[in-house]
Amino acid sequence: MNYATTNYHGLDIIDKFRDLENLKDPNVINWLNRQDSLAEKTLNKLNNKREQLIAFQKQFDKNQEFKISWQRRTANGTYFFLKQRFDEKYSKLYFRSSYEVKDSLVFDPSTYKNGTDCKINYIRPDWDGNQIVVSLSKPGKEISELMLIDLKTKKKIFDISSNAAPASLEGIRWLSDNSGFIYQRTPKFKNNDSSYFHNTKAILYTIASKNHKILFSRATHPELNLKPEDFPIVSYNQRDDQYLSGIVAGPTPYADTYYANINELNNSKINWKFLFSKQEKIKKHIYKEDSILFLTSKGASNFKICKTSLKKPNFANPITMIPEKKNEVITSMAYTNHGLFYTTLKNGVLERLFRFSNNKETEIELPQISGRVIIHSDGLHSTYLQVITTGWTSPFKRYLYDFRDNRFIPNDISTNNISNTFGDIQVKELEIESHDGTMVPLSIIHNAGIKMDGSNPTLIRGYGSYGSSIKPTFYPSTITWLKEGGILVYAHVRGGGEKGNDWYEDGYKTAKPNTWKDVIACTEYLINKGYTSKDKTAILGSSAGGILMGRAITERPDLYRVAIGDVPSMNMIRSEIGSNGSNSVKEFGSVKDSIEFRALLEMDSYHNIEDNTRYPAVLIASSYNDYRVPVWSPAKFVARLQEATISNKPVLFSVDFESGHSTGNNKMKMYQKYADFYTFILWQTGHPDYQPE
Repeated sequence: MNYATTNYHGLDIIDKFRDLENLKDPNVINWLNRQDSLAEKTLNKLNNKREQLIAFQKQFDKNQEFKISWQRRTANGTYFFLKQRFDEKYSKLYFRSSYEVKDSLVFDPSTYKNGTDCKINYIRPDWDGNQIVVSLSKPGKEISELMLIDLKTKKKIFDISSNAAPASLEGIRWLSDNSGFIYQRTPKFKNNDSSYFHNTKAILYTIASKNHKILFSRATHPELNLKPEDFPIVSYNQRDDQYLSGIVAGPTPYADTYYANINELNNSKINWKFLFSKQEKIKKHIYKEDSILFLTSKGASNFKICKTSLKKPNFANPITMIPEKKNEVITSMAYTNHGLFYTTLKNGVLERLFRFSNNKETEIELPQISGRVIIHSDGLHSTYLQVITTGWTSPFKRYLYDFRDNRFIPNDISTNNISNTFGDIQVKELEIESHDGTMVPLSIIHNAGIKMDGSNPTLIRGYGSYGSSIKPTFYPSTITWLKEGGILVYAHVRGGGEKGNDWYEDGYKTAKPNTWKDVIACTEYLINKGYTSKDKTAILGSSAGGILMGRAITERPDLYRVAIGDVPSMNMIRSEIGSNGSNSVKEFGSVKDSIEFRALLEMDSYHNIEDNTRYPAVLIASSYNDYRVPVWSPAKFVARLQEATISNKPVLFSVDFESGHSTGNNKMKMYQKYADFYTFILWQTGHPDYQPE
């Protein structure tokens, strides 16, 4: 490898493995293949245990009979959903004319284009359940093809667009009369192209004429000064809305937003009127006649719900409907003719549901205590509020909340017999003191009766970016880990949204060190309290969570026995030259700014590796077709760590040459990934059943 030296604001940075960024170089491809082969060969020494963990996950799924996803209920009570049986590779699309009737198969992706390998990654029925848009993507790809199915005539319209991205960007929005829908189109690009996902367009597709009309784009609206990496989204959320929203979206919680009357769809060009800037810190807004209701953190870190006139908006002095709460974050809202509904979140782990009607605020008692609550309304004329609940040990449950008699009606298509409670599993929700005295929420999940003698293999997970909260969610992989006697820990570090907007900003750009210093403090607490020990502790970071993982082990390598990276970001001072680089700048900063460069260098795990250091055992899993975190970012980290560590512990790099940033709904790859992670951790933490023979 040839060294590269770059001068940033007077500081020379040596990049020893810059060559790995050239993914077209046969030498780089060969190196990636050798690394993947080494990882597979090493893990194969534990193949019996890997296969047992895969078999356990398979059996868990088999006991559920099938998996339901993307369940959609229209206002008139029809249902669309994806169902995947245990022995099927991908999900199929089904329909029910009402909740009580049997499923009807609508579309099987294996029959598409002579068996072309593709999966359904998104669906959206029209308002009346007579038509449905289906998004089809190839494995490892985010770009998809749209098709339309008419339920009455059984007619299918193929190839509406081969460059759509509904699963990634806002989804599909039907017009009120079901004559067409709005979607997001991307230009044709290859993975790892630096302009991938640039210059997207919001398109209106009219079914009768098969016409595609641009509603919002950088080209059609140059006066708005959009950047190539901005996503011009057109949102139309409720059937009775009289206004469209034009949102200049990106990977940040807030966005500049415009609006237009729905009648402007008939014009040759929509005249977008400015509504509010991202400085207003508005996370969600709803139109109600000539007013706008909005959820904002401006002057209220834990958010508040306000209202102002749409004709004469006054965001500086709006009417406050729901004031900020002291110890809870207002997370979402939905409006119906029975009032305003909203949810609150405490410490990222306890979510509650409220109704505000006739100037009175009332808590609605949920069917069970929930760590996560999702609400959805079909608009002002909704008969029900759709509610989804879940928790660390509680699978997703769907309900319809009946306004008339204040009751929850079960609304799950699935009839799987998964226990709602796991009596032998305990969950502890704590707050621990971080390096600067800040109290950080910590979720600890373990089997009942564990001994606090430091002997428990413990896996710590965290994220801490984009204001995203790690909310309690049930995963079968959790049960797999606990089955082997492991403790699972979620550190709700700064940079996430668990404690509001200030919590997010305290882990943003130059404040990013709080993210990994919080997880280090959590690790020290677990060790000091006897949950685990330094020789039994593992840390896992995914995507932007790679910053948390990588900097934790480079700042405190003595605290961790094992580190796992799942498509992790590791080389932050080069992140903006990647395919998602222009958008990552909005969250992490740019090397073009001297202050932000210093922050990026500090959060760069690759450049913080030091020679002759005893680093933990490391397993990194990455994907060659990942456009969000290019494979060279973790590759450079692995190459440097293999060179620098003196611990004699393995540093492995597994490369999937087919997948993208996520394995999606490919169950076998998910089974394999978690089996690899858990096997590697248990081997390295000394579990007697996971040692090579």
